[in-house]
Amino acid sequence: MPRVTRSIYELRMFRRETLLWTIILNRCPAPLSRSPMLHSNACN
Repeated sequence: MPRVTRSIYELRMFRRETLLWTIILNRCPAPLSRSPMLHSNACN
């Protein structure tokens, strides 16, 4: 029984970590992907 609860806890922690990473990755590349677009628009 404790093994099952432990695995559920680990899975929950993993899900929370992945969610956090997806938020970070979604937030960070936004300016990075926008800046080359601005540069190309400025060049053209």
